[in-house]
Amino acid sequence: MKISSPPLNISTVREMYSLWETAFGADVEPDLAPGVLAGKEKAFNDVKVYSELMAGSMVATAVSVSPLPLRSIGAIGEVATHPDSRNKGLATDL
Repeated sequence: MKISSPPLNISTVREMYSLWETAFGADVEPDLAPGVLAGKEKAFNDVKVYSELMAGSMVATAVSVSPLPLRSIGAIGEVATHPDSRNKGLATDL
């Protein structure tokens, strides 16, 4: 498992959006805007990106967001696993 914080490089963001499109469908918009992953909310929110790579490709993600002034609350989103990697406990691990 890899844990990252924004700003993420553009190739990582593109790979995440590609995974999300594959996992959720092309008609579902991700909850996170690219700007969040580029670090535009870094002064306001603690964002952590959890990802799993297999053979160099991203196959699972989960993202947590917690406001800096009130870290006792937050959200988890973009929990996704590539269809070919499902039923292996990856989302549970993340």
